[in-house]
Amino acid sequence: REIEPGVICYDRTLCASYVERDCTDHKAPPCPGDEVVFYICENRSSGKKRAVKVSVVRAAEVLSSKGYVIALKHSFGFVETADHREQLYFHFRAVERGCPDLALRDEVSFIVAHRGGRVYAENIWKLEPGTLDLEVTCDTFMEGTILRPTQDAESESTAYEGVIEVSSDGLASMANISVDGCPYRGAVVALAESTVSTTGILCVPFTVYSLSDCRNAPQKGDQVFFSLSVVKASKECRAVDVKTKQPIYRGEVDSLKEGFGFIACEDGRFSGETVFFHMSEIEAAEDEEDLRVGDLVEFVIVHNQKKGKPQAVNVRHVNNQRPERLAMRFEGGDTAGPRITVRRQPYQPDGSSGFHPRRRHICGEYDDSELETSLSTESGSEN
Repeated sequence: REIEPGVICYDRTLCASYVERDCTDHKAPPCPGDEVVFYICENRSSGKKRAVKVSVVRAAEVLSSKGYVIALKHSFGFVETADHREQLYFHFRAVERGCPDLALRDEVSFIVAHRGGRVYAENIWKLEPGTLDLEVTCDTFMEGTILRPTQDAESESTAYEGVIEVSSDGLASMANISVDGCPYRGAVVALAESTVSTTGILCVPFTVYSLSDCRNAPQKGDQVFFSLSVVKASKECRAVDVKTKQPIYRGEVDSLKEGFGFIACEDGRFSGETVFFHMSEIEAAEDEEDLRVGDLVEFVIVHNQKKGKPQAVNVRHVNNQRPERLAMRFEGGDTAGPRITVRRQPYQPDGSSGFHPRRRHICGEYDDSELETSLSTESGSEN
């Protein structure tokens, strides 16, 4: 694919473009603000000039950013910036040594790095809870409908913020909202008046961090409960503590693979269907270790935007009692050895058990000469 070139400004008014192959260190190309040395190369046919042999002399001072952990996978995760404008990818190798174990919604500091045309979070460090005291939350819950889902770690949407549509009755509720800190009450009313006047409906933005459960992203048309929060610095309002009113389904674990599995749904509109789930969606850690095929579980079904298929999340054991038809397989015997279940007894075309010496098939009939020789040999050895 075509890579967008970088630009170096020099002699106050002149600029020179360069690409990654023009850098002396391809693994650590220059970052914005770095002081570099380079040569100017001119193309004889086109007359265009570009910078080559670009090397960093002095790196720019890197300012630490802050944000929240919104997703954790097996070897990587995502953080949402403190201003809730974007999410950044990070690998677990980017977490500083000695940093406590990260969890969802943790407050962290990090450095924004540019590599290969993409933006990453590096030098991740966990902050004390309450360090990012940037918002004031209202004390009233409201109802709404997801008009546009937020961009989560699995989404391909370009707009990061999602939008919640509030019914017209919600306008009166917003006007009567009390906020801890009188200066911010006007921002709530201003949001209501501006959105209704421009769109005719009451809209409130939200992000992944706004969700009460970051793993369960609501989809378009879902009914939700939420509260309002006001950012102290910008006086902007957004939805927080968003909870989805989703039905809870029941089913049996149909199969288990390495890191994922499938559930046979038993009720609701997905009855009779097999639904995918990831092991990270199991709520209790002990359930992940004890989960076996045939176990009864409860779960919520969401639509995977990337694959276009339903997916089970918030998987929870209903009980630890295994069905009798499966528990009998493990009763008795030496549990240290391999567990074997006999599906059918062996048999031959002639109806025998299949443990007799092999017979030769001759002209549609079986040749029993080898069998008689074998039997006479066995009887002679016994005598």
